[in-house]
Amino acid sequence: MSDTRTKRERFLPYAYDKAGVRFAIRSIVLDGSETIDAFDTEGHVVDLRGAWRRAQLTVAVEVEPDVLRHVLPPHELADPPVALTVVQRCEATRMRRGTTTSLGGGDVEITIARDDLFGAAELLPFLVRTRAAARATEGFAQAAGARLAGGRPWLLRADLERSPTGHHLDVQFKPFSEDTAIPAHERGALWRLDAAQDAPVLWLNSDHREIEALLSQEGTRGRRSELREVVFDRIAISVWTQLFLRAAFDAVSGDDPPYGWEQGALDAVLPHLYPHVTTRAARLDRLRQEIDDVPDLVARLDAVLQVRDDAIGHLTRMVEDL
Repeated sequence: MSDTRTKRERFLPYAYDKAGVRFAIRSIVLDGSETIDAFDTEGHVVDLRGAWRRAQLTVAVEVEPDVLRHVLPPHELADPPVALTVVQRCEATRMRRGTTTSLGGGDVEITIARDDLFGAAELLPFLVRTRAAARATEGFAQAAGARLAGGRPWLLRADLERSPTGHHLDVQFKPFSEDTAIPAHERGALWRLDAAQDAPVLWLNSDHREIEALLSQEGTRGRRSELREVVFDRIAISVWTQLFLRAAFDAVSGDDPPYGWEQGALDAVLPHLYPHVTTRAARLDRLRQEIDDVPDLVARLDAVLQVRDDAIGHLTRMVEDL
């Protein structure tokens, strides 16, 4: 049987430059006094978590050289009917507004209210038409407001990241594509656990922007909330399997566990793995007896984690809402 896969991608029916706008955040001031100096310029991520009411952003936006020649017909180049727009967008609150400046670009002031954000929001730059074309030219946009070029967006993270299934774990986002410590063939993954330290970190790949926006939201109702729970269930089973196995092999080695979190991981899982064994010492004895049969141990572990974290309940609620 042939393996046929189809990738769908949206294309505009006219000349468009998806990287034609250069976009950067110059400064951020919260409530008129607190200046944020440190933010991820390479990843285009700003951490705005915390208590504030109004953020004043100064952004720089400009068109890359020769973009106009690509997106406008020759007869419009002398007086280009275009402007630059920076769009603020937050899916969770349905906030969407734009700030427009002239083609010359430069620094633009943008004000964002904290009440308009929940989870994560985006700043997106566009080059747009300001008036309709006087005459149609094949291959070029004609309508006023049509987007002619875009640029790399910025992500504004306004709320704490969510820990999977309510268990305590530091969850952070970063673009795997820019992390040279990750093997190139693994950079397309959605998550990566760093457990070889005192405080494990679950890294989520911000290259997958639609999924990051979903996982950053904290709503408790609706299909997106139900889908988020199912995704976190999938992640949580993998994470807890890794945490448990590392802690289990260290526990049966006879040496002191190298990381302080390991005993907590065992205490969180062993009562579910051995529900009829009543003491911690007896559970560890059972674990020592069964640790060599890794395939069987992992299979049973997978089952109890599904039950413990109510994976079926989350999936059922999502299906019922379809």
